[in-house]
Amino acid sequence: EMRDAQDTINALNNDKPDWMIVDHYALGETWENYLRPYVSNIMVIDDLANRQHDCDILLDHNWFENLESRYEGILQRSCIKLLGPQYALLRPEFTIAKKTIKIRNDKIKRIFIFFGGSDRYNMTSITLMAINKLELSNIEVDVVIGDNNPYKNKIQNIAESRSLTNVHIQVDDIASIMANADIAIGSGGVNTWERICLELFTLIISFSDNHKVMLKDLDKNGFVEIIGSMDDIDENIIMSAISNVIN
Repeated sequence: EMRDAQDTINALNNDKPDWMIVDHYALGETWENYLRPYVSNIMVIDDLANRQHDCDILLDHNWFENLESRYEGILQRSCIKLLGPQYALLRPEFTIAKKTIKIRNDKIKRIFIFFGGSDRYNMTSITLMAINKLELSNIEVDVVIGDNNPYKNKIQNIAESRSLTNVHIQVDDIASIMANADIAIGSGGVNTWERICLELFTLIISFSDNHKVMLKDLDKNGFVEIIGSMDDIDENIIMSAISNVIN
């Protein structure tokens, strides 16, 4: 941590920036104290609330039932706390898409699938195979993956075996694709707030431990539906969840 702090100071090259933005789970008060003389203000992005911070602003754009009390005792009194999805770091395209989203009824005609750019556990393929087995011939499916997805060829092959399945690779405007969907299937992370911004209900497969508490709170309050974690999910669970929503 101290080596990283010194490397950061060296990189500043005697320039004193107005703001230093820190977004790293391994950095906390010690690192921030060390940087204090070299920057005018420090902003921290966090969602763990598990360590002391010395910062002027803390941003946690996630939603928890105990949101207001999570950071008690680990921030200075003068720190400005920006807590909750109203501060979510969404790109301008979502502001535009929110104004034009279609009015959704109970009929599901289009499914949006996105597990992040790389999807290292290949949940995209598993989800597509589950949909294929359901034989939902009248439902259109939009799949978004990154260009660095290691399973890109497999995903494209599965998609080609089913009509009305569109694979979008490294898109610039994911919001417009999401706005046309009726439900989504995906993981946690920032796309959670993108989907909720566009009022797109999601069947969630959880990946990381630090998202599990937040996702459980969202599920409990009806914002998403958790269908399982990466460790125990399979095609049958996904098929059942999709069938339940459709019915």
